[in-house]
Amino acid sequence: MPEIAAHPPGDLDDFAAAQALLVAVGDDAEPIGYAWIELVDDTTYLEQLSVLPEQGRQGVGTALLDAVADWARARGDDAVVLTTFRDVPFNGPLYAKRGFVHLSETEWTEGQREIIAFQATLGMDPASRTVMRRSLA
Repeated sequence: MPEIAAHPPGDLDDFAAAQALLVAVGDDAEPIGYAWIELVDDTTYLEQLSVLPEQGRQGVGTALLDAVADWARARGDDAVVLTTFRDVPFNGPLYAKRGFVHLSETEWTEGQREIIAFQATLGMDPASRTVMRRSLA
């Protein structure tokens, strides 16, 4: 999906306005990945998880997901939610392996529906999107 890969990450204003931004750094203290957190329906929502390609498959993404879960627990949430592509082989399976489950559209909250609708304005086909939830209980 080159059009998605080419989409730039958020800018400094986006990051400054985030509920939280968790950053993974390498041995040289340079950023190698981040988890951008927002609140949707007063629940922790993972807006974006990004890891440099050359740092892939080294546990950075998993560590960031665990840090997001810890952040959510600390604020009293019982779950973390995210949206992702339904059929991209490196998205859903990655999250499922780390405890996320797909929600049926009937389980989506109003806020989650609004996110999918907004993503449609960015050119993402709503039929290709899914909401996933990781219980923290």
